[in-house]
Amino acid sequence: MLNNRLRLLTMLSGILAVLFFAAIPAVSYRYPMDGYYALAGTFGELRPDHFHSGIDIKTLGRTGVPIKAIQDGYVYRLKVNPYGFGLAVYLRHNDGRYSVYGHLSRFNDTLEAYTRSQQYATEQFSQELYLPPTAFPVKEGEIIAYSGNTGSSAGPHLHFEIRDPEERILNPLTYYKNLITDTQKPIVQEIGIEPQDIHSRVNGEFRKVRLTPTGTDGNYEISTPIRIAGRVGIEYKAFDLLDGAPNHCGINTANLYLDGQMIHAFDLRRFAFDDKRYINMHIDYAHYSEKKERLEKSYVEPGNDFEAYQPLPRRGIVQLEDDRPHPFRLVLTDLHGNSTSVSGTFLRDTNTNPFPASPTYYPSPKVTYDVKHNVLVLTAQRALKSFRDGLMYKDVLGDTKKLDPAYMKGTSMVFLLPLARFDYPVEMWDQEGVWKEKFYFTEEVTSDNNYLVEQDELQLFFPYEAVFDRVHLEVMRKPGMPGMYSDIYQVGRESIALNKSYLVSFKPKTNSRDHLVVARRVKGQWKYAGNTLGEDANVYAAMIEFGEFCLMADSVPPTLEPVDFAENAKIPSSQGKLTIRIDDDFSGIDYYEIRCTLDGKWKLFDYNFKNNTINWYFKDDRPAPGVYTLTARARDKANNIVQKSWRVLF
Repeated sequence: MLNNRLRLLTMLSGILAVLFFAAIPAVSYRYPMDGYYALAGTFGELRPDHFHSGIDIKTLGRTGVPIKAIQDGYVYRLKVNPYGFGLAVYLRHNDGRYSVYGHLSRFNDTLEAYTRSQQYATEQFSQELYLPPTAFPVKEGEIIAYSGNTGSSAGPHLHFEIRDPEERILNPLTYYKNLITDTQKPIVQEIGIEPQDIHSRVNGEFRKVRLTPTGTDGNYEISTPIRIAGRVGIEYKAFDLLDGAPNHCGINTANLYLDGQMIHAFDLRRFAFDDKRYINMHIDYAHYSEKKERLEKSYVEPGNDFEAYQPLPRRGIVQLEDDRPHPFRLVLTDLHGNSTSVSGTFLRDTNTNPFPASPTYYPSPKVTYDVKHNVLVLTAQRALKSFRDGLMYKDVLGDTKKLDPAYMKGTSMVFLLPLARFDYPVEMWDQEGVWKEKFYFTEEVTSDNNYLVEQDELQLFFPYEAVFDRVHLEVMRKPGMPGMYSDIYQVGRESIALNKSYLVSFKPKTNSRDHLVVARRVKGQWKYAGNTLGEDANVYAAMIEFGEFCLMADSVPPTLEPVDFAENAKIPSSQGKLTIRIDDDFSGIDYYEIRCTLDGKWKLFDYNFKNNTINWYFKDDRPAPGVYTLTARARDKANNIVQKSWRVLF
């Protein structure tokens, strides 16, 4: 009876999803760039910390290509920013939807003049302007801007989006399938089989098994049966190709079948900006953190509430109840309907003897540990004989307990300890006293509460929903180095993805808070993380990644150096701009605090972080012939200020 109800609920949810998308009015939109149909990126592609929110249209390395409104409407928003989309236009259309055009070189003349007037009125380069419907109405096909390479763009292109009335991002290719041709099937590179809990095994081990399927042209298979015990999930590494470009594109639809029954369905047609970080639950983030390659999950873990999954009862998890072969098939489909499948077979593993008959032991073990699926995994390579009799550990309550080995694979002996708040190990040792290890678990952080963790001078605050699911937080303290104002703290594991920012704060050991910053070690180098001064006089940084932190000082101001002019030198009449190189060696430029004047009058210098310059482009404000004083002032994020003046001749 329960299974029948689940099937009915699944069927009804599928029908509702079909009806929802069918209810969206059938509309047509003009393409935003005439003649440019090759794409560098597609909707929903896997990007760092987010699904790609639109399509990237190639401009063949050019800037200045005219961009046209896709439907009647009005300019809803204009944005000018050194980062993100750079120069961007947002239109609201008569059907209630929005279109977005990013990385522009400039707006059309009317919008350019309006934006420029606002920049001078506020004496600020960066702008975010929301406009009423009557300010700038547009007609379909009207030129609204020109393509460029502004903001966080790696090369000239147009980033283009269509959003629904709630500003959730839709797949633009839905409306341009007749223009963007695609006859190629997705390509599968790898399959991963991931154990899900302490009782799970894949080919006898509690670790991911990676397999390379054989086949081509949409038909792949794993020829050798995969032996599993307990609950496992299937992951895949794959990409799609369009006909017009060699770029590897994303795949928005994935269905998994076991014994012919669908157990997982992923269909990415839209998503909200607030949900963009669910990508780190959709992929195996720990694997990505270590290997820098993305394996997508065809299963849904606790804490993953992304709307693109169909609510099927098994949530993609494979668990076998008998010893017969169980075929599976993973089907990947692109927007144009090109499909690829990967097939294989699971067998239940009933081997209960995890040790070889005569294991070999060694005198010098190498012991490493990791945390996976709320399990502490210790791997002793070239294990001591004493490890066979189990390890001893003391928990946070002071009790001494024994941990037996789970299995042995080759020369590696593996121990598995389920983690729970009041059973955290403090230290562990073998029974002959040859090996010992300390652990630093401090708190079990979940998504349904706020958590405050304090350790000496360090304070951590995790707000509600900071984590996707349960995190067993580790905090390890090490002595600070010369020039630091705190000890060094390793907070959590960088292989754990976070949903929202948490706060890292330090209570300084000095009375002077001037120029103090929280720093994080990134690839061996200490980088600025933040320096908000709280009411408690602590120095704070909002972080959305775990890592290694300390308190440092940045007392060095930014630098300002002229690029295309010099003191007392004449600016040629043919020169169309002035450029100043601006740089900072640690905390970075606070671009809101850049201010440039000519004889005391504010001038519009833009900030280009990609080449560390600020630029004044002469438009309608080239000075009359004469001698002037140009002054530039800048501040870094640690409140260090630099100001320079030059005598220039026009």
